[in-house]
Amino acid sequence: MDLSNYLFVRTRERLLFENKVNAPARVNKSGKVNKLTDQYSQKSLTSINDDLSQTLPQLENILYVLQPQQPESKLPDLPVAFATNTLYVLERNGAGQSVRDAYERLLLPTLRNKIEYLHAEGVAQAVWALANAELVEDKQLWSQLSKLVQEKDFTPVFVKNERWSATLFSTHSGTEHFFEGELSDFANQLFFKDQINLFEAYNGLLKAQALNNALGLETAIKHLENKYGDSLLRRNDQFKEIESTHVEAINAQR
Repeated sequence: MDLSNYLFVRTRERLLFENKVNAPARVNKSGKVNKLTDQYSQKSLTSINDDLSQTLPQLENILYVLQPQQPESKLPDLPVAFATNTLYVLERNGAGQSVRDAYERLLLPTLRNKIEYLHAEGVAQAVWALANAELVEDKQLWSQLSKLVQEKDFTPVFVKNERWSATLFSTHSGTEHFFEGELSDFANQLFFKDQINLFEAYNGLLKAQALNNALGLETAIKHLENKYGDSLLRRNDQFKEIESTHVEAINAQR
């Protein structure tokens, strides 16, 4: 669980730093490379890539050990967050195809068994990862995900403890993270206020519906457009550009 969550965080960092290095106009407030922080961004991206190249194989080995080798074998009692973290990490980093047997034997059964325990982030991870992997045949699973999309709130509020208090909280000011100030408002919304979950859930639903119209995801798609339409309809093209930088970087590494 710790490894899958760590890889999830590093994968999100990778998405941001690939844009800061390769397409600064998409995430930087100035639209240009910041000369003061460019070297830091370059080193950070190199460190992230090295880290992922070393730890992703560890995750794949864990999947091999955990997955039942026979159909009748007992499924390990794993947290559903492990399943969604892992599906997302593997698909985001272009590593899912090589461990597709673990999807069917371990990750998808865990997701199906414990889907009611998912939080909003987990729902978005599952929707995006399954759509990206083109796993769109299971109508029951997609029906449950569609229902959860409509139940969850994709506008979380981040708070921190007031000093010397365990019960008083205040919202973030926007200066909690190093170099956060140089990012555009949209990049901050995505990466530091977790709006990336909203866009991933929305685009995952769109892709899954396009791949299999029989899934009946129109209601969930319309729900997101009605509730978050200002952000989705105004900025989804920007988000797709940010994603495209990541895809180009992944393909270049292969």
